[in-house]
Amino acid sequence: MKAVLPLDDAAADLATVGGKGASLARLTRAGLPVPGGFHITTEAYRAFVSAFGDE
Repeated sequence: MKAVLPLDDAAADLATVGGKGASLARLTRAGLPVPGGFHITTEAYRAFVSAFGDE
């Protein structure tokens, strides 16, 4: 499981990083000015929050 993806990664799509992340990836790949950053994948997020249960 990849938990972190570069902002311009081609694998950063809706299913992998969510809607906002996918949009930022498209803008970055198009050469538009986007602040630097990275994606935390939805899979990594779900794994993290699953430890909290119903808290």
